[in-house]
Amino acid sequence: LTDTHIDYTTYNQMYVGQGAGAAHAGGGNFNTAIGISALAASTADNNTAIGYQALKSATGIDNTALGANALLNTVSGRYNTAIGNAAGINNITGAGNTFIGYGATGSDNAASDRIAIGAGVSVSTDGTWIIGDYWSKQAIYEGTNAAAGTFNLDITGTTVINNNLVTANSRI
Repeated sequence: LTDTHIDYTTYNQMYVGQGAGAAHAGGGNFNTAIGISALAASTADNNTAIGYQALKSATGIDNTALGANALLNTVSGRYNTAIGNAAGINNITGAGNTFIGYGATGSDNAASDRIAIGAGVSVSTDGTWIIGDYWSKQAIYEGTNAAAGTFNLDITGTTVINNNLVTANSRI
C-alpha cells in the first residue's frame, strides 16, 4: 500500500490514503483514518474517520465520521458521530451530536447535543432531534425532552400516527 502509516509502538495510529493523518507527527493517540485527507489536521485523540476528507479539519477528541466529507468542517468539536456523505458538514465547534444520512446536520456551526436522522435534514435547536426527509417534507419530527417523564413531539409537515392525520406545527 502506498500512502499508509501504521504506528503500533507509540500512539497506536493507522492512516491509509493520501494526506490521511497528515498532522500525525504533531501528536494524537488512538486515531484511525481511511481515505484521502481523512483526519488530515488532527493532533487529538480517539478519532475515527473513514471516507474522503472525513474529519479533515478536526482537532477535537472522540469524533467518528463515516462517509465522504462527514464532519468535514469540524475543528474543535468533540464527541460527534456522523454517518453518511456530508453528514455533519456544518459542524465546526459543536459537541455531542449525532448526524445520520446524506447531508444530515445542525443548522449552525456550533450545534450541540443534536440528533439529525434522514437525508438532508437539519436540526435547529440544541438538545433536540429530528427524523425525516428534507426533500419530501414527510414524517419530519423535532422533539425535546421537556422534563423527566414527559416528552414533546413537534411535527413539521403532515404524517399519520395511530391512523390519525397530524398536520404541520402540531404538538403531541
